[in-house]
Amino acid sequence: VAPTMFSGIVEYPLVLVLACLFLPKKTQAGASRPMLDFAVPLAIGLLTAAAVLSFQAHRANGGVVFAALGVPGLALFTQRRHSLRFALSLAAMLIGASVFGHPGERQLHAERTFFGVYRVSVDPAERYHALTQGVTLHGMQSLDLLRRREALTYYHATGPFGQAVAAVTPPLDARIAVVGLGVGTLATYAQPGQQWTFYEIDPAAERIARTSSYFTYLTDCGSRCRVVLGDARVSLAADPAVRYDLIVLDAFTSDAIPVHLMTQQAMSMYLTRLAPHGVIAFHISSQHLKLAAVVARLAGSLNLVAIENVDRQIAGPWAEGKSESDWVVLARSRDDLGSLKDDGRWIPLIPSASTPLWTDDFSNILGVIRFR
Repeated sequence: VAPTMFSGIVEYPLVLVLACLFLPKKTQAGASRPMLDFAVPLAIGLLTAAAVLSFQAHRANGGVVFAALGVPGLALFTQRRHSLRFALSLAAMLIGASVFGHPGERQLHAERTFFGVYRVSVDPAERYHALTQGVTLHGMQSLDLLRRREALTYYHATGPFGQAVAAVTPPLDARIAVVGLGVGTLATYAQPGQQWTFYEIDPAAERIARTSSYFTYLTDCGSRCRVVLGDARVSLAADPAVRYDLIVLDAFTSDAIPVHLMTQQAMSMYLTRLAPHGVIAFHISSQHLKLAAVVARLAGSLNLVAIENVDRQIAGPWAEGKSESDWVVLARSRDDLGSLKDDGRWIPLIPSASTPLWTDDFSNILGVIRFR
């Protein structure tokens, strides 16, 4: 019922609150204080909202915010013997954190599918539209007509992907495959005569990307860009005659890894679809996972050259539309890397024997968790 009724993951906090509401009552008869049943939850909700807003204003890191939320959390725990008060306090804390979690942002669209929850929003200054899925930013576009065709977020021209495209320089009649659509940002790199094919598993993502009131990257690209719906690995394997000069792997969602897209068998298949001097660009940005060693091991198992660029040069989440990003470029030989092979910003990845090789039969998520 929940996926059809709600545009967000509402059932999880709802069930938490209901579970607390039906806890066995442990108070003595006549000890109930109805006024406190509403005053305490209100105070906890306000305390939560104040903590979130205060630390957002001071740009505190996640650890500090988590510690601050421990104060209303502790206050909540003291009410555990009063089921109604405990449930209402938990609800107030959840509402306070969610309502004030995105201050100033205005939501334009929310949609829930099998693959997650999409949210299209405009920033407080109304300069950008952004698409998020869970905690992952999937793309952003400037509302300034002069910057409308500018690649933003992880794909900024000054970032690793922009550097890679400039260095490798796909031919004017190149074919480029992109696994993962987002809002279609990479369409800004499509040159006349090139054909860009985006492989996207969720029809809702294409529908949002083609809604011109939200994003116009695909519309501006026109016939040079097409979208193929379905699992990318299956779709790529279904057309053995096509060879791509550049394959971009960019299919992560809410820091979840589609493991079947980064195994030895998957990489072997990509190589069969890669032109003789083509390259593969692997987007491995993640808040919680360290994936460079995994990709290096995959590259080593297939005798590929791999180089990485971790770009931290940004000035805020909405600043000029640029996000931190981590990219790996793979090629059959160093010469195929163009000028990237001599670019100091790109560091060679050396495979380690201690890193297990991910295959269709084995992967180890616990081994790549980022502890910080």
